[in-house]
Amino acid sequence: MMGKLLRIKRKIPGVFVSVVSLVLMLACSGGEDPEGPSRVFRAEGSNVWMVGGFGDNMAYSGDKYTQTTGLVSIDVNDDTNEGKIVAHWVVNDWKYDASRPLATGTMKIIWTDFLGEADFMDGGIASELVLHGDSGNEAPVLPTVYTYSAGWGTADVYLNDELIYEDVLAHYMVTEGTRDPVTHAVHESEGKSIFVPTPKGGDSGNGFTYPSRNIIHMIVHTEVRDPNNWPPFTMFIHVNFEDPITMSAQQATPEQIRRAKN
Repeated sequence: MMGKLLRIKRKIPGVFVSVVSLVLMLACSGGEDPEGPSRVFRAEGSNVWMVGGFGDNMAYSGDKYTQTTGLVSIDVNDDTNEGKIVAHWVVNDWKYDASRPLATGTMKIIWTDFLGEADFMDGGIASELVLHGDSGNEAPVLPTVYTYSAGWGTADVYLNDELIYEDVLAHYMVTEGTRDPVTHAVHESEGKSIFVPTPKGGDSGNGFTYPSRNIIHMIVHTEVRDPNNWPPFTMFIHVNFEDPITMSAQQATPEQIRRAKN
């Protein structure tokens, strides 16, 4: 994504940045808290899809949207902006950076640093908000989406347990569904034609979403720009974790989502 993201200890221009079990709960951490309970969000998913690769990391048409094996675990605290996210998935001859060899093996993201300067980022971890599209929150590279939890910060990336990127920009979202469950395409509002984002001449608010479905979006990328890649960074890794999911918290209804967007 291309919008604003902040790096730990310094400001930086930023980005855009299924689930076996998804838990959203209020909990007290470390005993009694005189200011009240902390908001903890937890999610896990194993239905993992790689979103394109170098050149096109959004795959709006559903082409090059490739299923693989892997897992994501999210455990974050909205109040303290602390937590840990670990995601890993299997790749085979995957091009993710024009300057590096194709990747084969296991890619892994480990993320423990969260920070966000924009108001909607709520310090690095935010809950129950609207992102992308014409929301004014984050870059207009996806339809406007209702978001249960989102985070920004920096993470490390590994290939076969070897560190290949340190402290690169990171963004996650747990949102209503954004892709056709059959074709995996992102659609315009009528649910048929392929979505075209504002940066490519379209209307990002005019997208189709699936309120009864959920998806985890996981993104890491460098700061250095490369016009041959989309989004235009030298490395932009985009992985989704799709349904089926279970939630212990109440799923937002389509009407609640509609009101949030309006």
